[in-house]
Amino acid sequence: MLRPIANLVRKDIVKSLRDNIVIYVLLSPILMAAGLALCLPSVQTASLTFALDAAADPRVIEGFKEYGKVELCETRQDLVDRVEKLDDVAGVVRKGDRYAVVVEGNEASDVGAATRAVLDRILAAGTLAEIERVSLGRTSPMLREMAASLVVFGAILIAGVLIGFAIVDERETGVIRALAVSPATMLEFISSQFVAAGAVSVVVAVASSLILMGAGADYIKIVAGVSCAMVLSIVFGFLVGGLADDQIAGIAVLKVVMLPFIGIPIASLCVGARYQWVFYPFPNYWGFQIFRDIFTGESVLEFWGSCVVTLLFGGAVIAGLAPTLRRRLRLR
Repeated sequence: MLRPIANLVRKDIVKSLRDNIVIYVLLSPILMAAGLALCLPSVQTASLTFALDAAADPRVIEGFKEYGKVELCETRQDLVDRVEKLDDVAGVVRKGDRYAVVVEGNEASDVGAATRAVLDRILAAGTLAEIERVSLGRTSPMLREMAASLVVFGAILIAGVLIGFAIVDERETGVIRALAVSPATMLEFISSQFVAAGAVSVVVAVASSLILMGAGADYIKIVAGVSCAMVLSIVFGFLVGGLADDQIAGIAVLKVVMLPFIGIPIASLCVGARYQWVFYPFPNYWGFQIFRDIFTGESVLEFWGSCVVTLLFGGAVIAGLAPTLRRRLRLR
């Protein structure tokens, strides 16, 4: 049984690598991760920058350092030149015993106001409030973690797209008819797609995670999670490949199936914990919970619980689709 499966996997790999579009689709999650990695640092490290007169009171300079980055200017003209640059920076210049805020006029509306508020707070006599800092123990921003969860889940979707259009291509070119009269069985065909989807998903998911999260992610869990969630790739691929007779029909089916497949996990992020039960019947919801647990530590079930539910729900859907797919593909 292993040799026929290996032959089918080899055939799919060789055929896929000949198509430049397929290669681009495979790389798209990695490219998306790279783009997010470039954008997210600027979001997470965004802070105010203040241009201060070097002659300002040291207490004022140290006070501004608590609220953002401080750039000292030796002369008033240096300060004005710094404020007039393209970024949003307000200046603070000393006039005797008083201070003035210098703005160019085209900064974001809150830059000048924030600078004045900080200056008022520093110059105010006495302590206005006691502030206690509490650390939640997070070492990376939630935005990056949620992005990693969605990108890795997207790798599962991409693998399903490739499976679906590979089946459509085999039906169009008549390869499936040759398989129908060969010793290959339906179980071997499904197994080959399972192995191919798993290999693609693991490589893309690990590469995307490395780009977004670095070496700090739990890659053992990522590989285990992808191995369990790749059952969703089979479901997605069989829906596209089983319902579509050609590539035009495949694109139409893809548009219909993709919306709930990726929309349900995204919608679950916008719904409170009280109403998460609405998504429980959907296997892709549980597949997303696997990666949400890995990257954020927040999920309805713990990691292995989500894996088990994903396998059970996904396996049930595949079992329901198998008779229809066997009929349309005419495999034993």
